[in-house]
Amino acid sequence: MSQMQVDPLPIAVRVYPEPPVAEPRTRSHKPWSRPEAMLVLDTETCTDATQRLTFGSYQFIVEGRCLEEGLFYADDLPEGDRKVLKSYAATHASRATNGKLLLLSRRQFLDKFFKAVYKGRCLLVAFNLPFDLSRIAYDFTKARGRFAGGFSLGLWSYTDKTGREGRHQYRPRIGIKHIDSKRALKGFTARNEPDRTDLIPDDSVTGKPEKGHKFRGHFLDLRTLAFALTDRGYSLESACEAFGVEHPKRKAAQHGIVTPEYIDYNRRDVLATWELAARLLEEYDRHPIALQVTKAYSPASIGKAYLHAMEIQPILERQPDFPQEGLAPMAATETVPQLPSSSKSPIGKSGVLTLSGYAVRLRMQSGHLEIEDGVGLERRKFRLPRVNHGLKRLVCISEDGFTTLSALKSLAEIGVPFVMLDRTGKVVFVTGPTAPSDSRLRRAQALALGNGVGLEISRTLIDAKLQGQVRVVGERLNDPVAALEITTFRERLSAIDTFEAIRLLEAHAAVSYFGAWRDTPVLWPKADLRRIPEHWRTVGSRRSP
Repeated sequence: MSQMQVDPLPIAVRVYPEPPVAEPRTRSHKPWSRPEAMLVLDTETCTDATQRLTFGSYQFIVEGRCLEEGLFYADDLPEGDRKVLKSYAATHASRATNGKLLLLSRRQFLDKFFKAVYKGRCLLVAFNLPFDLSRIAYDFTKARGRFAGGFSLGLWSYTDKTGREGRHQYRPRIGIKHIDSKRALKGFTARNEPDRTDLIPDDSVTGKPEKGHKFRGHFLDLRTLAFALTDRGYSLESACEAFGVEHPKRKAAQHGIVTPEYIDYNRRDVLATWELAARLLEEYDRHPIALQVTKAYSPASIGKAYLHAMEIQPILERQPDFPQEGLAPMAATETVPQLPSSSKSPIGKSGVLTLSGYAVRLRMQSGHLEIEDGVGLERRKFRLPRVNHGLKRLVCISEDGFTTLSALKSLAEIGVPFVMLDRTGKVVFVTGPTAPSDSRLRRAQALALGNGVGLEISRTLIDAKLQGQVRVVGERLNDPVAALEITTFRERLSAIDTFEAIRLLEAHAAVSYFGAWRDTPVLWPKADLRRIPEHWRTVGSRRSP
């Protein structure tokens, strides 16, 4: 009898964690009281790939009154731009009660930041706060502890007697861990030798320091708060419109260049942010809940706070003897949303649904086509209804995941082609319905090469491409010469009557386009710079060195 062949099979096991039994807190505490003071800030950056800080502005608000307003600038800002800021500060009035508009270096501003936000424990307010914090940071590294998986920003630096600059070990760092595009965990980390006042918890009744306490700060990101209140994503402009701000955000004529008009634009953003904060806090205060506003990360956070306010306890608090094995089926139960005909569908108006990311899945569940795609926390999972789904073509741009034969059969039955592309756009395979094709379409495709239709299609596609190149080099790379060259090529396109001439014109435009990218720096970790060849430190031309 021959020996049996054993094929190993992977086994997936779903587990649920049993939380440790926490010791109840014995000290008394009082409800959190929102600070009356807030520091509101906004930054402006270069328009290149580095997006380095150029300048920013801030307002310090106490009980609705602006007590101080100022501008601050980057350590490496060119002298000419500093003169523009200095002249502006000397000739423009402030909204502060003293009427003075301060001009500070980044380090001088961070001294005020430390005293107000860390020592004074005021609210720090911005729209998309993690971005602004990263612009004023001196260094960054991977975060540990509660912010593991995120990054740690060092805002403060120290210059020793030899003139060498390094991290300031007696100042806290700021940990940031993104949950999704609208939410992020933010907080101060511990610092060496904290003062006794730093060790007093906000909710302490006695006012005595507690060993090991870390003040995390009061970081209020208005993007997150607006989402928590409405379950909708906003930009600063749309949020100001939705909440009826008196001085809404303006549009800038040009970004990245320090001019008096651009400084006006930045200060207006800070004013709009302050007024939006007042409207959002007013709306939040209508909810009779004890949730700290800086911890309202989502509508679910507010809903959970309502359950606490109504004294509805979680099941394990109501029934501590609930059998733990009963949690496993509950944890394994997963509800997949099915798109109703009235909801916003991921399928575009053209009927095309594009899948991308990792672990893409296409399968049949209970007679419905179930689809899942995305990256990390930004994933979507849904089922298409059997009728009125509007799907005409399914395109998958991924090489990671699976599809079942029953899903492919279902697509064929409803007449939907399935197209798989690799990351370069190359077609890997295509499936389609078995119904006879349209002979009129095949005839039109065959004749397009000689009757001018194909030429017109080529002109339209290349025109759109050149238009996009002009926008990139003009608005993003600030290269008007290259933008003018590409515009000239685009104007010649309408007179071209051969495919070869269109290809040649596209190549000439590409030389101008990639020439504008040549000196754009490529960001590398500082520790690796010495090992990076010089020709790798910029984008360079599209030729081998």
